[in-house]
Amino acid sequence: MLIVRDLIMHGPRTYSELLESPEHISTNILADRLNLLVSLEMIERKNPQHSVRNNAYKLTESGAALKPVLEGLGQWAQVHLKDFHGKMLTASPEEP
Repeated sequence: MLIVRDLIMHGPRTYSELLESPEHISTNILADRLNLLVSLEMIERKNPQHSVRNNAYKLTESGAALKPVLEGLGQWAQVHLKDFHGKMLTASPEEP
C-alpha cells in the first residue's frame, strides 16, 4: 500500500525516490514489492525499454483505481483512530 500511496500522491517515482520514503522500507523488500506489483499489473515501468536502475514506476489503470479506496481508509482513520494517533506518537518504546 505504501508504494501505491506514494505513486498516487507524487506520480511516477524511481526506485531511489521510493526508497527515500519516510517508512524506510529495506532495499530487498522494496525490490520484491515492486516486482510483485508489476506482476499483478498494478504498476509498470514508465520506460520499459530503459534500464531498471534509472526508470520510474507509475500506476496502471488498475493501480490508479485504488485511489478512492486509500482515500476512504485515510478518512476512516482520521475519524476512528484520532485518539490513538497522539498516544502512538508520544508512547515510549517500553510502553505497550
